[in-house]
Amino acid sequence: MSRWIAGFAACLWLTGCVADNSMVGDPVPPGTGQVCQAGDDCCKPEELVCKGNPDGTVVCACFKSRSCDEALNPKKCSQTPADKPDGKGGWMCQVYQGMERCVRQGSEIPPGKNGWTCTKVNGTVECIRPNNTPDGGGGWNCSFVGDTKVCDKGTTPKTDGGVVPPKTDTGTKPKTDTGVPPKKDTGVTPDTGIPPGWNCWKDSLGDTVCEKPGSGTPPGGGSWKCYWKGGTITCEGSSGSPPGSGGWTCTDNELVGGFRCTKPIVPGDTPGGGGSWNCVSDSGKGTTCVQPPPKKPGSECIPNQKMWCDGELYCGYGQVVCGPDGKWKTKLDPKTGKQILDCVELPNGARPNTVCACYFFYFNKDCCETPDCIVPPNTNGQICPASKGSYCDYCNPQKPECTGAGAKCVVTPKAETFCGQDCTGGKACPAGSMCTQVQSGGVNFWQCIPADQSCYY
Repeated sequence: MSRWIAGFAACLWLTGCVADNSMVGDPVPPGTGQVCQAGDDCCKPEELVCKGNPDGTVVCACFKSRSCDEALNPKKCSQTPADKPDGKGGWMCQVYQGMERCVRQGSEIPPGKNGWTCTKVNGTVECIRPNNTPDGGGGWNCSFVGDTKVCDKGTTPKTDGGVVPPKTDTGTKPKTDTGVPPKKDTGVTPDTGIPPGWNCWKDSLGDTVCEKPGSGTPPGGGSWKCYWKGGTITCEGSSGSPPGSGGWTCTDNELVGGFRCTKPIVPGDTPGGGGSWNCVSDSGKGTTCVQPPPKKPGSECIPNQKMWCDGELYCGYGQVVCGPDGKWKTKLDPKTGKQILDCVELPNGARPNTVCACYFFYFNKDCCETPDCIVPPNTNGQICPASKGSYCDYCNPQKPECTGAGAKCVVTPKAETFCGQDCTGGKACPAGSMCTQVQSGGVNFWQCIPADQSCYY
């Protein structure tokens, strides 16, 4: 059986994060986190993974230990030997979507030091944990090369296209468009190529902002939240009748609010006119697309832009602002003496405006509205509604939100959070679920969880 931890233990190794009361072990108060540049002097003995002949040379790896060259641009850090699950050979490791995953043939399960969670999978042992970055934050590109783990951090973040500025538009908007195209194509201006139906203007940052009411959501009405990523529009929500026409493919997704619908982005969905657009849509506002001007040479971002990042209080969702120099604002970490992103959680606890962000209580880049986590224009996230507390509803692991008798807020190794269901003594689980052991506050509980280990996906 897999062992799941209610109150994600990952926060124990991310500098500055405070563990919630249900975590195993003592919380890490602010200011006590420690990250090593090199050597093993900052690790407790139980955190070390060692290999070699006890009577000869023994090499120990600590998940906090690494060697960094701050003079390089991009910054580059390496860890040799890499902190693999048990320090032994035979592991094939990779970093994917913010998670480290190591697989090895056999059945011997390592003890799970340094945050690794290990299980048997079809004749192999699989161990996973959130990506252990040099400063505990995002923006690092890490990979395993033999017995070494290498992480580099460039000065220019990767993008999937345009960048969406969040600053409130102080420019003058055009007259309200009814969304009804004229009989003749008089709405296309020669210099922009914007098709009819779109209201477009330049905001105070020089970005081209276009809005189109009544588009970007599945037909037939309903309440939808949509995000545009990887060439696909994904909408989550409810509808009076099963949607699915107009190029949309919809599946019943009752656990997260009715349906999940997807549609490839095709010409006409965006304003056109050349260049890349970053778009969001919902049933109340239609579609908003933004195309920024080219960034100045050497700039990372557009001044006053905001980006979702890993907050420091409880490893949740924070924001960092682009400074007037075109660089993301940083601050000095008093514990390490390094410059880190000045990522600040919003006082109201807001997070990206996606269903995913409610299910992933801890920061997950995949839950941002845009591929590069830029906050969409004229928005500042959402306050997730209080959990309904039923089986597979999302939950806050720092609060007793699950209402079923004996139900616990389960936090998976991938940091998804949802309400389980008590299955002590052989109690039946819902169809498609399994009964597994969860540890909360040092006590073991038996909980029903989906067989695929996710209520959201």
